[in-house]
Amino acid sequence: MSTRDQFSRLIDVLLPRGGYVLALWEAYIDESGDEGSDDVFVVSGYLFRSDKAVVMQEKWARALRRVGVPYFHMVDCAHGSGKHYKDLKPEKRDWLARRCIDLIKKNSETGISFVVNPPKWGFKSGREDFDNSYAYIMTMLIGHFFTHINRNDADPDAAIFIEQGHSTQSLARKHLDFAILPDKVFPSGRLPSFSFVAKEQACLLQAADLLAWQTAKYVKDVVNGKDTIRKDFEALNEVDHHTFYLYHHDGVNVVRDYRLIGNRPAFHKLIRSIFSDDEAEKEFLDKAHKMRHFGKAEWNEENIKKFLNGSRFAF
Repeated sequence: MSTRDQFSRLIDVLLPRGGYVLALWEAYIDESGDEGSDDVFVVSGYLFRSDKAVVMQEKWARALRRVGVPYFHMVDCAHGSGKHYKDLKPEKRDWLARRCIDLIKKNSETGISFVVNPPKWGFKSGREDFDNSYAYIMTMLIGHFFTHINRNDADPDAAIFIEQGHSTQSLARKHLDFAILPDKVFPSGRLPSFSFVAKEQACLLQAADLLAWQTAKYVKDVVNGKDTIRKDFEALNEVDHHTFYLYHHDGVNVVRDYRLIGNRPAFHKLIRSIFSDDEAEKEFLDKAHKMRHFGKAEWNEENIKKFLNGSRFAF
């Protein structure tokens, strides 16, 4: 079965009542890193209107056929590694990455990434689906997509595709089932559909893979003292993207939204302070919090307690 046939079959399953795919919004979500072992863990996603998603998938698949690879994988494309990319000439890999970024810029509604240093993310509620950073971030990210959809569509429907195989996928599923309420997501009361699928099944998951890798690479470079930005990541951020940094500071879980605009050494110093154990960096972060209002996580300890005592959280 071709990639397009696989995707069409997914849509058929998601719309058993015979609805039109063009009525849907589609979100695709992937992660980079391992929250159990890495200091930089990223979950990223793209939101598309379905008419644009269909067009983009055709063009994405065409680009893959042109260079002779079955799917796009950013880390392999960047380094010429992996089964399908190790023998691919650098100019072909460069063309493919540029083409994929161009398609994302022309067709996506918005791109969102959540970045966390797992050892410094401090939820201790006693519920493993709350305390797990992957499950928590997944719900936060999808909630932001719902906000965007409701601002732009009076009667929406949505399909959410998530890369399958993460070690705590079952916790994310449990968290989503418990937190997302049908009467609070969309005015119609319809619930969005959720599917955990492989990248090979849904081309546009590969776009989320690209964003997750690029975001993680950027943050790792900054943490390691690099103030320059990859040209491809800078080009990607010429259209609407949001990056949320999650961390624990002074007894509070903090979520900050930043947009990438050019080289910003002062902003990079702030990122380094979030990920550093150095006392001078901690002092800088303290000063930053005193200088401006830093919004607290929508799901802070107080809300967790309310939630666990029967007040169900909804977006």
